[in-house]
Amino acid sequence: MRRKPSLLIAAIVTLLVVVFYFGSNLSQPLLYSLKNEDDEGKKCFCGSNLQDFCYRLPENESIVGQQFNCAYEVYLERFGLSDQAGYVDLEKDDLPNPVFVTAFSNSHYNEGLTLISTIRKYFPNQKVVVYDLGMHPVRVKTLQTLCNVEYRKFRFRNYPPYVRHLHEYRWKPLLIAETLNDFRSIWYMDASIRIKTSNLEHIYDLLRCRQSGRRIYQNFTSTGRATSPAGWDRSIWKRNLLECSKIPYMFHSFTGHGIYATTHPDVYRFIPTNFDKLKTEKAQMYEAGLVFVVKTREVVENLLKWYVLCALEKECMAPLPFTAQCQFDGNDRYKAFANCHRFDQSVINVLVANMANYDRHFYVSDIADFFSVERNSAEELENLNLRCE
Repeated sequence: MRRKPSLLIAAIVTLLVVVFYFGSNLSQPLLYSLKNEDDEGKKCFCGSNLQDFCYRLPENESIVGQQFNCAYEVYLERFGLSDQAGYVDLEKDDLPNPVFVTAFSNSHYNEGLTLISTIRKYFPNQKVVVYDLGMHPVRVKTLQTLCNVEYRKFRFRNYPPYVRHLHEYRWKPLLIAETLNDFRSIWYMDASIRIKTSNLEHIYDLLRCRQSGRRIYQNFTSTGRATSPAGWDRSIWKRNLLECSKIPYMFHSFTGHGIYATTHPDVYRFIPTNFDKLKTEKAQMYEAGLVFVVKTREVVENLLKWYVLCALEKECMAPLPFTAQCQFDGNDRYKAFANCHRFDQSVINVLVANMANYDRHFYVSDIADFFSVERNSAEELENLNLRCE
């Protein structure tokens, strides 16, 4: 029993030592944790200009995607996406005269010439930039003889080897970025597009309205709005002019389904989203093969930069396994994944939906009177009018 006081004293001393030790070092694990978080955050920034290579969800920037490879900084610089030089300010600047841009290989050569002929019919003196994705030299010579056609060989050797896989469509965001850097305003059109009118002013007016200073950009619901109209509904157009809230990366052709249904889940590793909102019927997917784009700051920082990085990142634009054949769940084309992927189209639609509160109203022209989509359709070459006036 005499040992009890000494044991009690020893226990008290031990307890005091433990409390003192942890009390004096309590901040160390916390500081270490914060330091680690700070280091993780710094890993997102690359190069001398400390560019952010981690996509952040606009509505909640604490939700961050997997970092893109810092080696791709050179491409951002090449395309003028790493600084503000050459941006169009639509509130002050006149809308640049847009250039038509397309790209095709041997397999779509006749389709491509048919597109050019429809442009020639309605815009005989407008420049058309044609990217060669793999054409026979004889066909190249034919293109090079056409008036107001600028032939460009797509330089696959300048990019990672998997960019050569044409069916993954990585080339599309890269050439869109390149031509926007050159011309600041473009129409990108797949070879299957057919122009039907010489008047595109009603589309341009949806962006020119910003010069009036009345732009109203609000993240409000689109419930009750008319969606995916055919032709040109002037009442909708007038409301859109008054609201003046269209994003200068403008889509026109509805696919008939939502974005979530046809986007590979691995895309969200790099480009996170709000799944509840992405599954709604207002988050409609539009075709990436017909877009009108102006190089504004909002387009570069929210869309184009990440579109390019995803194209260059092997596992982002074409994650494995993938298929273009969709298996929709009955009549549901929005809420259930259809086990298919649309490559560049999926990526740009996720990006623009994130930017526009998942509401097609903000990224769609609501005008469909000026084009048709005619896949695997081409006129006989001898019947095409490719002359300029």
